[in-house]
Amino acid sequence: MAQVDGIVKESLPNAKFRVELVATKAVIVCSTSGKMRKNFVRVLVGDPVKVGRSCPFGSSCRRSMD
Repeated sequence: MAQVDGIVKESLPNAKFRVELVATKAVIVCSTSGKMRKNFVRVLVGDPVKVGRSCPFGSSCRRSMD
């Protein structure tokens, strides 16, 4: 899984977020990882995040905790 940096642009329902990737300026929809949900990690608009992308051309991904 490739790790890329991004910034949260919008909060969506069901623990999903719209994230803009720093390198490509692409906007993708991300969901939180299970570890983040379990530990009640809060994510706000503007927070820098690391994004785990399983598909290099997909528009969805999973945010990981680092």
